[in-house]
Amino acid sequence: MAEALSSLVLDGRIAVGTRLPSERELRVQLNVGRSTVREALKALEALGVVQIRQGAGVFVRLSGAPEAPEVPRAVLTHVAATDWSQLGAIVEARLAIEPYAAALAALRRSDEQLRDLREELARFDAAAAGDDERGLVMADVNFHGAIAEIGNPVLAHTLRDLGVLLIKSRYISLHRVERRGHVAARHRAVYEAIAERDDILASEVMAAHLTDFVHELGYHTVTSGRGTHLLEVGVPASLRRTLEGIGHDEVTAPE
Repeated sequence: MAEALSSLVLDGRIAVGTRLPSERELRVQLNVGRSTVREALKALEALGVVQIRQGAGVFVRLSGAPEAPEVPRAVLTHVAATDWSQLGAIVEARLAIEPYAAALAALRRSDEQLRDLREELARFDAAAAGDDERGLVMADVNFHGAIAEIGNPVLAHTLRDLGVLLIKSRYISLHRVERRGHVAARHRAVYEAIAERDDILASEVMAAHLTDFVHELGYHTVTSGRGTHLLEVGVPASLRRTLEGIGHDEVTAPE
């Protein structure tokens, strides 16, 4: 659902400032449940596509039309304005959840689910080739979410509850062009382990992938027999500097 709505907005078929239908109307039109609608709207808000105004509704923030603000700049400004104080605790939870979910996915995946994962890999590669930051983030979110859903739907639901801040943090990583090939290689390694039904390798590769991401954000980790955790959960100084740079030096505020 998030991908469908995002496409409508970015293609210019829904104009900036337009109020989207109510949650109830969207559920009926798209034949999905309430939680699906809410999760999709939260993801789109994190991506800077829509703005949720309490008591007023959901409004389109960005458009793919030529006269719209440059999408990566507008999104990065939106990212910089985020309250990041809980990110450390959230990425630590992700370190605990996703390697286990990947192991379960390796044991439980079907051939159809494996095809779905391949499609997300292809979407990531296509977005990288087109320098499409929003497409990269969406493909990354969908790939990790699909693995968790295969492994255990309850774990997937937990990750979705953490998702808004994690979606925004992905922009910090994937904004760097040199990072994208490394992420794609890690994704392929996770996929291959799941395809081979190697639960131990799937867990190890996913843990290594997430640890890379956490280190890039500026956190320091310790790994023991109990898994990997952060030395400190506060916002790292390096991340603060990155956000300050995004907020003032690299981008202009959207209209």
